[in-house]
Amino acid sequence: MSVRLQSSGIESRGIATPSRVGAPAAVAAAPAPAVREAEASAPDTSWYAGFAARQSELNREATGTQRALAWMDGLLPRLRELARRLSAPAASAGAAPPALEASLAQLRGYWERRPADSGGTVDAELQLFPAGDARQAFRIRGLDQAALAAPEAETLVFHPRGMGRRARVLVLGEGDAPEERLRRLGAVLAPDGLQVAADDAGGLRFSVQESAWPALRGQLLVQGGGRRFPSGWPSRVVAEPLAGAIDPAQWSVDDAGTRQDAFRQASAALIRAEHARNDMAAHLAATAAQVRAGQPQATPAAMRQAADGFAAGLAGDAGFRRLATAGACLRGMSRQRVGSVLGA
Repeated sequence: MSVRLQSSGIESRGIATPSRVGAPAAVAAAPAPAVREAEASAPDTSWYAGFAARQSELNREATGTQRALAWMDGLLPRLRELARRLSAPAASAGAAPPALEASLAQLRGYWERRPADSGGTVDAELQLFPAGDARQAFRIRGLDQAALAAPEAETLVFHPRGMGRRARVLVLGEGDAPEERLRRLGAVLAPDGLQVAADDAGGLRFSVQESAWPALRGQLLVQGGGRRFPSGWPSRVVAEPLAGAIDPAQWSVDDAGTRQDAFRQASAALIRAEHARNDMAAHLAATAAQVRAGQPQATPAAMRQAADGFAAGLAGDAGFRRLATAGACLRGMSRQRVGSVLGA
């Protein structure tokens, strides 16, 4: 057979050209986009969705707490080593031994890397944040409880992200109660992740997530009406970070007197860190106990119900989710046991 291509098509020799070409078999129509979107947006109410949600929440809580504990386990020996060297007779007089200076430098570096190394699970007060959202507390110079409660009316315009970004406006009217002004201030700043509360010393304690603190500190601007803050163009304000439970950057070992002060501070920090570490371990144990307490009693009827639900879920699911579910449930079982469960 020979074939010659022409502008009008393909001319074939030796084979009769059919007068009509049959239409190909119909291809199943794909689901309409609206149907696919409805299926994708429909909430998953299967047994697997609840199982996965509980496991995910537990894993996040446990992972964050374990990371905090791991960081604390690196802090405690550094505090103990510094306290030991500060209490040694060689540190009581004269110049500081090189090993003592090196121990303090190591502790300072470890503390400065806390936000990154702990993943935001431990704040400056050694409080636990399993979700990694530890906060930095700070004050705004010129804005305390007395300034906020002053009777003069004024409109304050905050620029938490600097000029060119959305501003937050707080209107202070004459006769407003201080508690109402504080509530409105918190509501105005909340969209930018800021929180504010009154402390016992007459100040206002602001806080923001540690990851956002460097940008906020360098960009925060406030414009007032000439009473609490200058009018006209927004001016940069001083955001002062509050010291945490440990502040080794302020410790000194230059002479005998400063070394005694550093020893007292290191000893107090060590006690506080040990208590914080114990609280974190107790939190992890309590979380595990709550999970166990929430599980139904392993009665024969409950086990049969769980087995039926497991089998029904595997029958309805397909693909990787089915494999992942089976793998999670069969993990740790011997080959023979898995075979008996699967009926192999």
